[in-house]
Amino acid sequence: DARIRAFNPRPVAHTLLGETLIKIHEATVLEETHNGAPGTIIRASKKGIDVATQDGSLLRLLTLQVPGGKPLKAVDILNGKADLFVPGAQFTS
Repeated sequence: DARIRAFNPRPVAHTLLGETLIKIHEATVLEETHNGAPGTIIRASKKGIDVATQDGSLLRLLTLQVPGGKPLKAVDILNGKADLFVPGAQFTS
């Protein structure tokens, strides 16, 4: 466990989207607000995947990793896995 963390330059968050484990490598908070349920995908575009948060702000996921893959920018993930990241889908812990 310590060796894995030692070779990872940044912390990584883990979440589930349906039954798929998603690793989030990079994200940013947007100034935009939304009233969607926390963890709900609001939109997915070449800019990133925007997810509603508990405090009403939006979190834009920029770099993600799906099982068996390497970390990729959201636009590249959407090219091959767009069916996973549809608006209305919900991340869980």
